[in-house]
Amino acid sequence: MPRIQIHLSTALVLMLATGMLMWLNTRPTRNIIRTHSESRGVVLMPYMNYGWPGDAVWRTDEPDFPTTWGWNAFAVIIDAGIGMLMLLSLWFVCELRIYPRVGDNARHPFAEREASM
Repeated sequence: MPRIQIHLSTALVLMLATGMLMWLNTRPTRNIIRTHSESRGVVLMPYMNYGWPGDAVWRTDEPDFPTTWGWNAFAVIIDAGIGMLMLLSLWFVCELRIYPRVGDNARHPFAEREASM
């Protein structure tokens, strides 16, 4: 059973891309929501979203209100799927750029297997 092997340069590019995706998903985006309080009337309450491209997790950030948070399962699945799709596409492109330089007798992982009988 053949194993999947990647070049060191591809692994480094994938590590940098993974770090970028992790940074995008853990960086807070500040927003303001308009809500109603019985004692103060209409209140503009700041909250923070986390996640890219969808807002997967949100957290309120107001000293007068209790801190609450929530998450959106659909956005978590979409974020993870888009991240995996981006990494797989990057792996495919990097490996396609490397293999023509390796040589004609190197086995290409995306080429169909030839019958060697």
